[in-house]
Amino acid sequence: MRRGYVDTPDGQIHYRIAGESGPTVFCLHESPVSSWEFDKALPLLGARCRAIALDTPGYGQSDPPPGPLDMVGYAQRLLPAIEHFAAGQQFAFATVHTGTSIALELITEHLADRTTHAVFSGVPMFTPEQAKAFGTRISEPTIDAEGDFLKSMWTTRRKNWGEDTDLETIHAAIAEHLAIYPRYHWAFKAVFSYDAKAALQKLTCPLYVINAEGDSLAQIDKEAAAVVPGATFKLVPGIGGQLPYRAPEIYAREVLNFIGA
Repeated sequence: MRRGYVDTPDGQIHYRIAGESGPTVFCLHESPVSSWEFDKALPLLGARCRAIALDTPGYGQSDPPPGPLDMVGYAQRLLPAIEHFAAGQQFAFATVHTGTSIALELITEHLADRTTHAVFSGVPMFTPEQAKAFGTRISEPTIDAEGDFLKSMWTTRRKNWGEDTDLETIHAAIAEHLAIYPRYHWAFKAVFSYDAKAALQKLTCPLYVINAEGDSLAQIDKEAAAVVPGATFKLVPGIGGQLPYRAPEIYAREVLNFIGA
């Protein structure tokens, strides 16, 4: 696996890449982490395809926008990075949570004729009530002199990802969160205001919705898969979430098989 940056009109996009031949797959991560989420899966994907994980603008090591964006804005800022690697070519998407919303916008509004497959893990297809409920988990970033916000971040992450999550994974996720803390909530706001169901209804490529059984969007994924005719749905038992990171062998195998690599 290698890392680098793509220069775009709106700043640099950081990427991780593995593999030099076979189908191209763009991997988009959940918030507030980065392409770190695909660290363990990328080398496995790269054995049979060209896998590229991009940091969302403002997350990981990608340059931040001047202010919060909607999903249209995130897609527009990632599009030059995609063209850098695959100008005029076809490719697939493998995404998690926020990355799924960005991919839906990219596919349906810009790349429908070039996207061969989509593998989604966590489709934020919220009703207004669900968006409000999930939104209550996202607080405005504050820093206090005693550092209580650090303890709160740790407690919240363990609650959201499951108390059986190993502490090294929690620590890594917190480090990702802290690195972009003042703007960690920007992408969440974009997700909660995005009509994922309407985008799914426009999707024309083959779709595989696969998620961890304990993921917060696992049940919504079943509903989302039903929106797209012919879509495949699967839950992987015994895993709390973050399928590419916690079960990279399973994730890579399922993605590669689905895209025909």
